[in-house]
Amino acid sequence: MSMATRTVDPVSLADVLSIHRIGGSEFLGPARPTAAPRIFGGVTAGQAILAARATVTDDRPIHALQTTFLRPGYGNSPVTYRVEPLHDGTSLTTRLVTATQHDRIIFTATASFQQPENGLAHQLTTLSAPDPEDVEPAAQIVGEGADRAWLSALEQTTMLEFRFPDTPVRVSAGQGTAVEPYQRFWVRPPQPLPDDDVVHAAVLGYLSDALLLSTSLGPHRRTVHDPDLRFATINHSIWFHSPGPADEWLWYEQEGIWAGSARALCRGSIFRRGGELAATIVQEGLIRIAPG
Repeated sequence: MSMATRTVDPVSLADVLSIHRIGGSEFLGPARPTAAPRIFGGVTAGQAILAARATVTDDRPIHALQTTFLRPGYGNSPVTYRVEPLHDGTSLTTRLVTATQHDRIIFTATASFQQPENGLAHQLTTLSAPDPEDVEPAAQIVGEGADRAWLSALEQTTMLEFRFPDTPVRVSAGQGTAVEPYQRFWVRPPQPLPDDDVVHAAVLGYLSDALLLSTSLGPHRRTVHDPDLRFATINHSIWFHSPGPADEWLWYEQEGIWAGSARALCRGSIFRRGGELAATIVQEGLIRIAPG
């Protein structure tokens, strides 16, 4: 596939994240079985954004989302999202989203929305990246065998397209090489999204979950597929800085800034191609080694 080619897929990310209102402030995310039994965390985050946004006036885009993952969700059953108003102020609106499956809470999120306004502006971090067209397709970076199988599963599960200028942490760890807990890559959906700012914000929230926690495994020569490793997101926060499309190439820098007590903390920055900082992400996860 050439670098300019976009995949035509009958199911887009907009379809995967779609929800429908079932009454008042209650929404349903339909069952979508995939090769992975558990729901990718980005799906739940993206659908929570859509549900919360549907209860807010159109002039207030999302600026922050704080989530907590309580139990795994499974793709073979629908997820219900209940939205509660916490605050409706002059410029800020806050919503609490509770996601349930089989009458059990699996996820909660606090979403904050703000009416755009002028103010002081700067960004400390700047974009330093090769153009995505100058980066080889991911399949050419990872080679064959187990690494190719990992990449195939990653792209199938996330429905995202990746370009790695460096060897991914997962590949190095799988080869028994300890590396710094840091990686960077270009990422985008393989198909265009609808012209809807709300959908683009939800997709940005969705893709912010891709690979972030696994970055922390680099120094330990571990992968999420190790049979003695329990690996799960505990909480995930994203701050939205600059509105814009989520179906163009986005540059994602990730670092595992701490690990201990069977947990890890990772941080990410997502940039638009023009250099604007699109989002900042912080994620904490469980990384537990089975005894024995």
